[in-house]
Amino acid sequence: MGRGAFRMLLGPVKRLQEAIVADIEDDVLLGYDVLGNAESPADIILSRSIISLDGKDIPCIQKRLRQMRKVTVADDVLVPGNSKAVIEVYVEREEIDDGGKPDFIIEATDMFQEWYGLVLAATLVNINSAPTCKVRLMNPFPEEAMLKQDAEIARAERIDRVVSVVVDKESEDVANNISIRRIAVRPNQELPGNVEALAQTG
Repeated sequence: MGRGAFRMLLGPVKRLQEAIVADIEDDVLLGYDVLGNAESPADIILSRSIISLDGKDIPCIQKRLRQMRKVTVADDVLVPGNSKAVIEVYVEREEIDDGGKPDFIIEATDMFQEWYGLVLAATLVNINSAPTCKVRLMNPFPEEAMLKQDAEIARAERIDRVVSVVVDKESEDVANNISIRRIAVRPNQELPGNVEALAQTG
């Protein structure tokens, strides 16, 4: 948004500092322009949970980061208007995943909903059961939506303990496992072969 000169109070340290104003929600974020000040650079000592600045110690609390993973689309997907789809996604992996807890919950990012207008159902997945995972999308609008391969659509967070699972896996009945199912259609409208029409009611 711009630059400005600000009076900053960092624990016992006061200083007049030029800073860049940005739309960032984290109210404890300090940039390199503050911490890397050439006249008096900060010394971050995590073992003592302090930041040493201008010869004074500022207590700091280490924030435990949630284990969030990036979720991307496995292949190009076209989601017709007024329909729902089951698509394949990749969950970002780390070395510890082979021996660690494999259960993650996948939830859409705010940017995904804003850009595509699609709704993604929160999904519990086991990332070690297959190379990709399945998630469900719904397109509530009449216009079709295109998802490109490798597009980031969600984040996955590790679940420490699963209390119970309603259904172990997708139905093996082919008729109930159609990749795309139309919510409603206009009278006499022809449908692609992979789309199932649902009768309009009311």
